[in-house]
Amino acid sequence: NEEDLNLSGGLVIVTEYDCPHEVQNKANQDNIPLVSTIWVTQCLIEGTICDHNASVKYNFTYTDID
Repeated sequence: NEEDLNLSGGLVIVTEYDCPHEVQNKANQDNIPLVSTIWVTQCLIEGTICDHNASVKYNFTYTDID
């Protein structure tokens, strides 16, 4: 449950569209962004921590239509 989740020290949470609502709520409460694996890949490519709002593809709910 939400009260038992310890997200302290987290920079982001890498997840997908089916992320449990308890995790979403706790991350929102702790101001921890939920990001997609595309964000992780881009950070590795650039060698830096990218702005999680820089692309719609970085959002954990993003799905590729192709």
